[in-house]
Amino acid sequence: MRVLHLLDVSAPTIAGYASRSRAIVNAQRAIGLEPVVLTSVRHKSRNGAALEEIDGIRHYRTLRPVVPGRQPLTEMACFRQRILEVARIERAQLLHAHSPILTGLPSWLAARQLGVGCVYEIRSLWEDAAVERGDISEQSLRYRLTRGAETFLTRRVDAVVLICEGLRRELGGRGLPAERLYVVPNGVDITRFVPRASDDATRARLGLQGRTVVGYIGTFFGFEGVADLVEARRREGKGSPDEIEARRARLTAKSAANLVEAQSTARDKAGERPLHLATVAQELWDVVKDTDWVVGNGDLRGWLERLWDFNSPHQGQDTRGGAGLGQGLPHAIGVALANRDKGRLTINIQSDGDLLFTPSAIWTAVHHRIPLLIVMYNNRTYGNDLGHQGMMARVRGRPEENKTIGIDINDPVVDFVGLARSFGAWAEGPIERAEDLRPAFERAKREVVENGRVALVDLYTQVT
Repeated sequence: MRVLHLLDVSAPTIAGYASRSRAIVNAQRAIGLEPVVLTSVRHKSRNGAALEEIDGIRHYRTLRPVVPGRQPLTEMACFRQRILEVARIERAQLLHAHSPILTGLPSWLAARQLGVGCVYEIRSLWEDAAVERGDISEQSLRYRLTRGAETFLTRRVDAVVLICEGLRRELGGRGLPAERLYVVPNGVDITRFVPRASDDATRARLGLQGRTVVGYIGTFFGFEGVADLVEARRREGKGSPDEIEARRARLTAKSAANLVEAQSTARDKAGERPLHLATVAQELWDVVKDTDWVVGNGDLRGWLERLWDFNSPHQGQDTRGGAGLGQGLPHAIGVALANRDKGRLTINIQSDGDLLFTPSAIWTAVHHRIPLLIVMYNNRTYGNDLGHQGMMARVRGRPEENKTIGIDINDPVVDFVGLARSFGAWAEGPIERAEDLRPAFERAKREVVENGRVALVDLYTQVT
């Protein structure tokens, strides 16, 4: 029997999904079946070839349709047409579709048109994986639609293959008869795992002499069971107080060494102009460290984490999800509002390009008397776009010196101080010398803490 496997991605991609799929098609060939593989538009082919051979098995590819971004309906329509084409070339007698639903639905539709059977294999439920990643909530319309589509599909294919009993119980609860559900758990070919002598040098470097090391290869989704593995180890009586204390001591020493290195960088870069971000982070820390503070947006490219002492969960509230342009200041204002009655100093590390999308938010904070310290991370360019423009210039063989066109914000330089003042905020700058940082931060902090104002300090910083 010739089986056409429909995959999201496949070998040579290194991923658990691709590894399981590779093992399945090789095992089917070993028992006399004739497996063939077709990947969706989401597989990134190494050489753009429409067909390649891996392990002696033909792997067909689907070219991505020319549409902006990811359009699921367009992708599925394109994949369905490719399935029909390859199935007819190979004279496939069975379609074996592997999750997600973007692969399953077009496979089932093609199977109906071809008049062949369709098996749908589910590794995880797409909607639950999206919840684990934080993309959607269980109350969202997208979650309900995806769940409904998954249930619709599983009720119509000829058989459903699942990787665990938990998925069998879930689909059984949706009304699928038990005789159509088959569990084929994950496994490994133990002949591929060859014992090796312990790497004593690495153990010594990591402080692991005499300890049991458990290796884990996989993702950290909640449904992967990593938390259960840790809990099981704890119940075994390991992770004793002495062991925990020794680990704490090792991490504390490493953290202290990293801090010394970062502080040294901040000192060494103090004379540079424009301002180095390490110097900015250190000078700001010296001003706010004895205050009850919270960071509402930004991290100066990681220098806050390197130089500041984050020791309470509320202090780091800078995560912005999709990081959309213009989101930074409104996000920080929300954090400042939540902390206003607690008397905390909310700090917004504000990039210049991001502020230009929502400058009127300064007026909103002033109008509603929301105290906020805005430290402008002003490198006078759209920094992320600058890096992307340079990369694309190299890829396309264009002059890289043109990457600043439409990206730099320096002719004229934006007067963020005048802008902030026009909205009623206190403002100072632009600051270009390290020795001027601390006095400016002190003045701005007083305006926020003592007078409840919005204060902006504009800094001319390096592009990093």
